[in-house]
Amino acid sequence: MSPPVSRGSGRPTTSARPVPSAGTSRLTGRERELSVVEQVLDGRSGCLTIVGEPGIGKTRLTEALRERVEAREGVVLRGGGAEFEGDVAFGVIVDALDRSVAALGNEPGRIGAATVAELARVFSALPGGHGPAPGLDAERFRLHHAVRAVLEHLAAERPVALVLDDLQWADAASLELVGHLVVRPPEGVVLVLVCRTGRLPARLEAALLAGVREGGVTLLELGPLSEADARELAGPTLDAATVRALHRDSGGNPFYLEQLLRGVRAGAPAAGPVDAPLPQRVEATIACELSRLSRPVRRLLDAAAVAGERFEPGVAAEIVGTDDEQALAAVDELLARHAGELLGRTGTDDPVDAIVAQSAARRGNMVLTSDPEDMQRLADDLESILVRAI
Repeated sequence: MSPPVSRGSGRPTTSARPVPSAGTSRLTGRERELSVVEQVLDGRSGCLTIVGEPGIGKTRLTEALRERVEAREGVVLRGGGAEFEGDVAFGVIVDALDRSVAALGNEPGRIGAATVAELARVFSALPGGHGPAPGLDAERFRLHHAVRAVLEHLAAERPVALVLDDLQWADAASLELVGHLVVRPPEGVVLVLVCRTGRLPARLEAALLAGVREGGVTLLELGPLSEADARELAGPTLDAATVRALHRDSGGNPFYLEQLLRGVRAGAPAAGPVDAPLPQRVEATIACELSRLSRPVRRLLDAAAVAGERFEPGVAAEIVGTDDEQALAAVDELLARHAGELLGRTGTDDPVDAIVAQSAARRGNMVLTSDPEDMQRLADDLESILVRAI
């Protein structure tokens, strides 16, 4: 399709939630993904779903999308879920549309008084708005159509992209409304949904999969950068062996790779000893991810840090002093949350068969355990297990 005809003038309306800056509009190793973004925007409507692990570049890709929408004199409305706000009904939608809805509410004739009244049930910025979530099915149905009407009204003036980030933390009411927009896409609106790999809410997943089959939804899963991409990102000042080591240790994750590159440029070794410190932002990011796991899973990861890159769950059970059943339950939780991606990939069709701990093993125990005596005890346990095996 040909590019959309730009309509309207002046600066695009911005959402109450600013689009994060990526620091640069240039994306390394994402030519295919950018081509997909262009194709979706050229279509003027539809749904683009972006999934990927933390640090893989979802935010940077949505920033590139924003630049392209604004180049078409369009508007990006952005909202997102927050980990501790999952009980705030319609929080994701209000985050994205509150300012635009408030502006329309000042001129109710533009979208109709009845639509404004429905929106006031959720958007407290409207005159008379009080914000309680509609409870009855009929009320929710009317609200869904009111939000769709607002989006179509905005899109009649200029291209609109509605970007909803971190949907793994979205509240149930927002997810239901998003599902409505996926099934009944508003005319002239590109819906962009962003979520972590494996964390797409079940109530939304069915609608998206049906949309993929019918052609209305484009699924874009971001994978790791290649070693060639890493060389491009590193620039000409680093030798091939250093870049290869950093690409290996980062697993091709752009965030980790950039932080390790920054450390090397500041004088850190590319592949240091097991107690070499990690960049602070990398350590903080992984600490945040691991803090969400239960204690049995964290203990399993302690064992992974000691045992090396690949080991059987039974070995992990002996290291942490538990039985195979409990170890496998911890593995199930780890895989269910896809936290294993923090520690690399197994390279096997059966991820339960081998847990990879390459980052922990190569770069030090990081934040998997903060007690040196505990770590030494685990190492001694592992040694005794290996001696018995011999």
